[in-house]
This record gives sequence, C-alpha cells and structure tokens, in this order.
Amino acid sequence: MTERQRVEVLTRFPGFELRRYPAHLVAEVEVPGSFTDTGKRAFGTVVGFASGRNSTRAKGAMTAPVLQEPASARISMTAPVVQEPGGTTRWCCR
Repeated sequence: MTERQRVEVLTRFPGFELRRYPAHLVAEVEVPGSFTDTGKRAFGTVVGFASGRNSTRAKGAMTAPVLQEPASARISMTAPVVQEPGGTTRWCCR
C-alpha cells in the first residue's frame, strides 16, 4: 500500500478545506519535452532521490500523490510583498 501524507483538516468550507500538514520535504524536478515523454524520466529522478541518490545519501519516504504538471512560468514581481512570521526563527515571504 502507498503511504499517504498525514493531514489535519482544520475547517471545511463549501468547495475546499483548510488543512495543516506536518513538516515535510518536497522533491521536484523539471524535465524538458512532451508530457508523455517526460513522465517516466521525471518520476525516475524523484524515485532515485527518495532512494538515496542525493547529496547526503539519505533515504526518504515517497508518499502519494505524485503529481505531473507543466512547469510554472516566470512572472513579474508585483507589490506588495508580504512578510509574516513562520515560527520563532523563520519567516515566510510571498
């Protein structure tokens, strides 16, 4: 059975849920080519990373779902840029 990321549903709204996920690592790779051509190559790279083919040789759990989507496009930075607390020593900028 595939492991799934734990999640806590904080509030349910019509059409969406507000969720809290525990701290986790996200591995992402961009591969040039068509959707059908790149899927196997990109997935193999992510599996390799989770299996320990990374700079620290650390293994990690691979959870579902694994997503494949077009790489995001670069956009212009606009104002305002908001800075808010992300814990006692970390800040989130978006």
